[in-house]
Amino acid sequence: MQQQHIKVALPDINKSSVDFKPNVEDNSILFGLGGLKGVSTDYFKEIIDARPYNSYKEFYDKIALPTAQMIALIKSGIFSAVEKEKTTKDIILEYLHYEIAKVPSMNKEKLTMSNFGKIVEGEKLPEKYKHLGKLYYFKEWLDCEAIDSDKVNYVFNEESPVRFFKSNCVPFLSEDAYQVIEGCYYISVKVFKKMYDNRMKEVKEWLITEDAVRTYNQVVQQTYIDGLFAKYCLGTVSKWEMDSVGYYYTKHDLKNIILPKFAKEDIDILQNFESLPLQPVKGQEYYIMGTIIDVNKNKKMVSLLTVNDGVVDVKFNDVLFIKYNKKIIEIDSAGKKITKDESWLQKGSNLIINGARREGSFVCRKTYSPKRFTVALIEKVEEGGGCALRFERNE
Repeated sequence: MQQQHIKVALPDINKSSVDFKPNVEDNSILFGLGGLKGVSTDYFKEIIDARPYNSYKEFYDKIALPTAQMIALIKSGIFSAVEKEKTTKDIILEYLHYEIAKVPSMNKEKLTMSNFGKIVEGEKLPEKYKHLGKLYYFKEWLDCEAIDSDKVNYVFNEESPVRFFKSNCVPFLSEDAYQVIEGCYYISVKVFKKMYDNRMKEVKEWLITEDAVRTYNQVVQQTYIDGLFAKYCLGTVSKWEMDSVGYYYTKHDLKNIILPKFAKEDIDILQNFESLPLQPVKGQEYYIMGTIIDVNKNKKMVSLLTVNDGVVDVKFNDVLFIKYNKKIIEIDSAGKKITKDESWLQKGSNLIINGARREGSFVCRKTYSPKRFTVALIEKVEEGGGCALRFERNE
């Protein structure tokens, strides 16, 4: 529809039906709930019946969706009409904070030494306790790497642990508390624990304060948010739109991309499809770039949404289609299947493809030049335009 210059508006939480429908207010087609990716159809009737919603909070209070589906719904921009002052990211963060408030382990009122590790790992220790954070890490290392088979002594001779032990532990131990035999340090687990517990007394006193509780909760909450963002929200807002509604509403994800320098030929020769010769020219190869919006496995063809020339059909021969379309899997020692590389030829993939135009389509060609590549996967696009490219499959 966009190719025919028909405006397709993002879904609206109060107006969208299951199907796409005309929106006479702005002469557009309103995106239907049925077109959303990652949201089960089981919830559509409930969402429609509980209208109207005056804010995201009102929707959250009425409709309970699993985390992945709620985030997919928000990423579609469906709440933009009722939350005009908030970005999509703002609404995702609002949702996550509502979820956090329901989890007791992320809203503790009291702490014990068992919680200290989280604060250390979160790098939020006050300056005055940072040396004890290092001691905590040292004991963790001793328990994992240096304890003997009888769990009676710690034994180590590595340069870094020895250096730390001498500067941070020896001053707090009696001369006969440990032994050095042929460069190896031996210390009783019980003796070390006594010294460790004594030095951690000031940490225990801090852990009962409001400052410590607040710090701990901030660390675990931020870890939770970072984990979900890494799992569901990588990329730009444009990528979120492609993930959830299958097209770019704001701008093409690759519009302002800054391609990195690399050992191969410069990619300054990226061509607009419409400017290419209508037929292949001997000795000439070109690159085009875009986002896959459709895959036709029977025809060995993908539809590539380019930045300036709309949708271009890209054809592959059998060998190249198999190479870039296959999902690479290995079996681990336990017999479990591990995905090493997803298909590059799937909806939403951003690619740079080498080849030539043939009338109304582009034909991918394998290059034999050491300075060129056949296909590059754009793995990550940042808000500022930076990106990461990969030229080979993870075999």
